Amino acid sequence: MRRGYVLAGGRSSRMGRDKALIPVDGVPLAARIADVLAAAGLDVYLIRRGHPADPPWHLPDGAALPVVHEPDDGEPHPLHGVVTALTHAGEDVLVCPCDLPALTAEDVGVLLAAPVPAHARSPSRTHPLLATVRFADLQRARELARTGAPVRALVEGSAVAEVSEAGMRNANRPGEV
Repeated sequence: MRRGYVLAGGRSSRMGRDKALIPVDGVPLAARIADVLAAAGLDVYLIRRGHPADPPWHLPDGAALPVVHEPDDGEPHPLHGVVTALTHAGEDVLVCPCDLPALTAEDVGVLLAAPVPAHARSPSRTHPLLATVRFADLQRARELARTGAPVRALVEGSAVAEVSEAGMRNANRPGEV
């Protein structure tokens, strides 16, 4: 597996703003997550819904972060980002939401070492969007998104990668970043 995709769809109702742009130590959260995926050895891409007027995206070292635009035609659903990643890559991928501020390259390495497909789990929770996804599941992901199915439906029955509790901590409210 060569490619990792940071899923950064847009404005969060709980955050009141776009999570991807929230700075962590001066670096936008999505760029920080992209840096973690790159440190784990992946070619990294950022998935953004529509064609936002964002400034150019960069990794903390200044390298350009390629952006792949998810179509903005229909109801938003996290699996649309997964479909966009699989379509762009044309191969199995690792997907990761942009809102895991304490995720480490070691956590990603555990997921990459698991059989594909796999999803991350810590002692207290499962995260279906921190996962490796088979290209063969593209049509299934597309249909699940179209019907509004829960994200976990895509990873049901997949291998489980036990990652750190800290790495799985979501930032869903302003004080959690």
